[in-house]
Amino acid sequence: RTVESLRAESARLEAAMHAHIEESREALVRGGKGMASLRRDVEAVEYAAKDVRRRSKLITRKLLDPYEALARRTAKLRTVFEANEVLRRAQRFIFATRRLREKLQVGQTSTTGGASSSSSS
Repeated sequence: RTVESLRAESARLEAAMHAHIEESREALVRGGKGMASLRRDVEAVEYAAKDVRRRSKLITRKLLDPYEALARRTAKLRTVFEANEVLRRAQRFIFATRRLREKLQVGQTSTTGGASSSSSS
């Protein structure tokens, strides 16, 4: 949720910056300066706006990259944990199978041994 809220806030900030740039551009036009001066002012505002956008994207990336890396690592860890659980269950099954075989073998030898001792008397 935090990552999504950061993304939403970044998008909102981007929209606010764009609206501010447009307002500044309109204010410059309404100022009634000469065309050459107006062009320079508009270019300066556009350059500053591009720089602000670049910096905001950089900040957003610096904030989001660690969260996304952590999410990837958490997913890998979850997969390893689930695999470990499967292996533990398989190991328990193998041990239970061995114990069952041993009990069956002991039961067969006692049954076979009992039958041979009763036939020899």
